Amino acid sequence: MRVAKAAGEPDPVPSGPPGTMMLTGNTSLPVGTTLSLSVVTASPHPTPKDYDFSHEIATSTAVVLHGPFGINRFSGTVDTSHLNTGRYTVIIDTNDENLQARANESADIIAPASTPTGTGNYIDWSALALPTLVLNKTMVPVMLEGEWTLVPSGTQVKNNDVPYGSIIDCGPDAVCRVFDKTGVQFLAVYNSNEARMMGVPNGAAIDSGSIGNVTLIKLNGETILTKIDEYSETG
Repeated sequence: MRVAKAAGEPDPVPSGPPGTMMLTGNTSLPVGTTLSLSVVTASPHPTPKDYDFSHEIATSTAVVLHGPFGINRFSGTVDTSHLNTGRYTVIIDTNDENLQARANESADIIAPASTPTGTGNYIDWSALALPTLVLNKTMVPVMLEGEWTLVPSGTQVKNNDVPYGSIIDCGPDAVCRVFDKTGVQFLAVYNSNEARMMGVPNGAAIDSGSIGNVTLIKLNGETILTKIDEYSETG
């Protein structure tokens, strides 16, 4: 990562599980300059009134030091152990009017699935008119590119574009599996900050909670999405 008019290529920002994120890079800023390090969710989502935002943002600092070949360097760590799974923006800033410099990168944080306790969320399975769901056990989960967005079939561009009639089942392993209206799985994604939000077409009706932790979205009397949340999200 470069700050200001730094020489050389930026250091890659590591993606991985929550823990300690190391941020390093070259910079043309003078030695001794203090840098602000922030790791902030790229997809803010609706939160409870007393939400603990330590699940969405982590901060730290670093100081510019002499580097090899006359190129100054910075190095610092950020404690990301409390962050939820999701895509994050990594911001390095001087916060100094006299030395204005800022760099942004992105990194995915993916918490390992934990063994759930209890029986999970209440769902009235008998009230769900579902086809037989055919799991693809070889499908590797990926990170959503943004909030779920319902679109007409055949118009998907990104992996967060969900065609009408889809079924999303977010299971105890912190993975959301997406099935078409016939029950065939075509996508697996991490149950991330991005997966907590849904963009729906104008005129859609949302039924959330009438049969448990299931969201039904209807358009013109037709169910265009069934989203099942088997276990509570963290945070």
